[in-house]
Amino acid sequence: MKRLCAILLCSLSACMMRSDFPDDVRLIDLKLEDGPYRDSRLDLIKLREMVDVEVVTNINYTHVAHGHLVNVEFRFCDQMNMDVQGLGGLGLYRYNKEWINVDDYEERNDNLPGPYHYHTAFSSFAHDKEPDIFGEQAILDYDLRELPRDICFRVKMNAGYDLMGHRSSNVVRIPKEMLTKFFAEHPRRAPPPN
Repeated sequence: MKRLCAILLCSLSACMMRSDFPDDVRLIDLKLEDGPYRDSRLDLIKLREMVDVEVVTNINYTHVAHGHLVNVEFRFCDQMNMDVQGLGGLGLYRYNKEWINVDDYEERNDNLPGPYHYHTAFSSFAHDKEPDIFGEQAILDYDLRELPRDICFRVKMNAGYDLMGHRSSNVVRIPKEMLTKFFAEHPRRAPPPN
């Protein structure tokens, strides 16, 4: 019985630690194709118009990401349960003379105090014909310049081998009015030549 209680207490404390993920991610700025994906070699990204998203938080993801996958999930706010293919889901980066993916960052001796600035990106449009995952429902065809929508995102971190290891930040909203203004100030860029 004592062992069972100890196991339950350990499980409960682990769950409390996992739910104690900082909820202070805030949007700082949007820029057109100026972030870590600007020179991407990935074909899917090259074909799209990428919007760099800068966020600030008090959590040092380069420390907590050790052994975890960190990405940013983007959805339409009124359809949070539906995947929007190609909208987001990319990694989280910081800039230190070059773009560094927090998953890959090896020098974890950065003791500078927060707040910490990170970058990710979303695509302003996609015109896919089929979902990436067979049988999976997803929004395939959208253009935020033509039909702006509120976009919501959150930082997600999980250890692929640990089903209980999934943690998420707070949800951050990018209002459609902000996107309308942003796109009016930044003309659409043509995709780079192949």
